[in-house]
Amino acid sequence: MKLISFITIFLLFCSFMSISNHYVLLFDGRKSGQFSFSSRGYRSINTTREKALIDFLLALQSANNGGFRENLKGSDDGGDAVSSYEVIRALYLLNSSGMMNMQLFMHYVEDSWVEWEQDGVPMGGFLLFPISDWDSKNPSVEMTVTSDLLAALWYLGKFNEFIDNDRRDRIINFIVSLYDEETGEFYVGYDDGQINSITGTPEIWRAVRALYMLNALDLIDANKVSQGIMKYYKTYNETYGVFEDEFGWVKQTKDAIKALYLLGKLDVVPVDKVVNAMKLVYDNSTGGTTDNNLDTMDTVLTVLYLLNKTSLINRNETIKWILAWQNSYKYGGFSFPINDDPNSYSSLCAIEELYYINALSALKEGFIVKLSPSPPPSNSAPNEPPPIGNPPDTGSNNDNSNNPPSNQNFDNYGFILGILIILGIVMIIASVIKLVEKNWKHVRRLIRLSRI
Repeated sequence: MKLISFITIFLLFCSFMSISNHYVLLFDGRKSGQFSFSSRGYRSINTTREKALIDFLLALQSANNGGFRENLKGSDDGGDAVSSYEVIRALYLLNSSGMMNMQLFMHYVEDSWVEWEQDGVPMGGFLLFPISDWDSKNPSVEMTVTSDLLAALWYLGKFNEFIDNDRRDRIINFIVSLYDEETGEFYVGYDDGQINSITGTPEIWRAVRALYMLNALDLIDANKVSQGIMKYYKTYNETYGVFEDEFGWVKQTKDAIKALYLLGKLDVVPVDKVVNAMKLVYDNSTGGTTDNNLDTMDTVLTVLYLLNKTSLINRNETIKWILAWQNSYKYGGFSFPINDDPNSYSSLCAIEELYYINALSALKEGFIVKLSPSPPPSNSAPNEPPPIGNPPDTGSNNDNSNNPPSNQNFDNYGFILGILIILGIVMIIASVIKLVEKNWKHVRRLIRLSRI
């Protein structure tokens, strides 16, 4: 029985070594001196904040339709226009938009474009995501979504390539049809062929931005539009001023100031009161905001930047506060709250904030990501099956050497099968040894007889 125990322990030790080898600290020969901890297909990587963030943003591109998703949670159900704008502006500010899969994204843009006639007037715009059976007779199109995709094309340098004269005229007709000349405001879009009456500073900002890119601001009355924006201005205690509606003040104030900036109408803003409001929600001791909110900080720094007042903040502490929202556990994107999945909007907020205080260089520091994202999609068209083997070289400088291996599922199943085989062998050997020991006297007698 001692022999059985020894062999069993030896084989179990071999099994343990096989398990440990599956989770061992692996040396990555492609980058000298770099180690990665592999666990269930993920690898912890030593990188920089910027590289981790760029890899996360690139991984948000959907292989399903070519647009960008909000986050990497769940299955790939396709990208949308709003998330695509957020990712592309973020990559633009990081000077990395050339690393994305441009061909796949332009498929998405083409598939999202729609044309229709409204009361005999040719119109055009973009959908939130492609819809194959979209109803052109009873169109549902949001001007805000169209503006976001136009801005994405603008940052990619693809605006004039995609927006020809016919499409330009159609978009202008669409936006102008939503313009209320009496109030200076813009409606959000069409629902089943009828104008959706929702309006506010976010809608005005997106309309002004779109017309600016289309070189058509002269089609609206800038004074009237600025009056429409100032309708949302509220003063508190004769000291603080913000732009506010029933949905809040954070995005409303940010969008109001951006729209007035493009219109050249910042002179209508009570600057001192708006700045006082930003100082009120800014926490000078921590460098953050009093509500500890990444979105609020984006409004504070956007407003102060456009009003040329960023010198009022505690820059070093603010940089630390912003960087604290970068998720080192999962993928390397920014998330708010920090325990949420990293997403496109939080990442754009953080990047914009660092840009406004001239601190993007802070992203150059070293950073460790425990779970790295999968590589971005290849150049195959949307909805096509992925190519067999490794993705083709897309001409990107993006290094995906630390991404999960393509045979992750096979590796997990193979590992379990190996353990079962080893246990089976142990049991077989133990049974044979037990049988031999039981009949050892007879075996010795047979050996002696064979020598006679």
